[in-house]
Amino acid sequence: MWKAKNLSQILVLIDMLMLVNQGFTQIQQFTEGKIIFERRTNLEKQFDPKWLDGKKIKKDRFELFFNDSISVFRPEPRTTAEENSWTTYKNTVVQNFNSSQRLSILELFSDKIVIQDSLKTRTWKSTHEFRKIAGHECRKVIWEKDDSTTIYAWYTEQIVVPTGPESFNGLPGAIVGLGKEDGSVVYFAKEIFNKKINMEEVLPKKIKKKDLMTENEAKAQIEKSLAKKESWAKAPLKNFYIWW
Repeated sequence: MWKAKNLSQILVLIDMLMLVNQGFTQIQQFTEGKIIFERRTNLEKQFDPKWLDGKKIKKDRFELFFNDSISVFRPEPRTTAEENSWTTYKNTVVQNFNSSQRLSILELFSDKIVIQDSLKTRTWKSTHEFRKIAGHECRKVIWEKDDSTTIYAWYTEQIVVPTGPESFNGLPGAIVGLGKEDGSVVYFAKEIFNKKINMEEVLPKKIKKKDLMTENEAKAQIEKSLAKKESWAKAPLKNFYIWW
């Protein structure tokens, strides 16, 4: 027969397992919604201070709409004129997970470039770091682009769509935090909404086929366009390539 002490221990263990199970079942997972991001750019790490008029940090806001098939990342509409708009870029990126295709509308100064190409693929290294972002549990991962550029991302499995800011994707959940390791550019979700999305309303308007180009063609056009511009215009180009 069981001793009272052993029986008591078993009952405590059962209670603990039930609590753990309840904790997991209470985690709400969803595949459709909207995320509001704030991007912080450290301008001093990209430009000569003489161009900045004392402004060190620039904040921009973006929207990410998503469902289990497609996501649309775009600048949040503004109702007033933006100060120092030339210092940062405002990309719109559509990622189609069914066709593995992306459409990127890039704005660099006065140039608008439209890329139609495959989804970007990156090799992520998982870590044991966790944190909460906009109320969601997240894990940190790292992508080493090259010897001098490391990108970190925080993703949540509560949003079971492999999307993220700009052209980033490929994780077991949505990326809600993203940035360069040196802190020069960082994106963090401020609000996350579990809601029905009408993608027809947020997708970019129809683009003419003749305006589409591949990523390599876009890079060649950008290099040609910037060749005649002043040095300050070329400064953010390295960062620009990372995100698209």
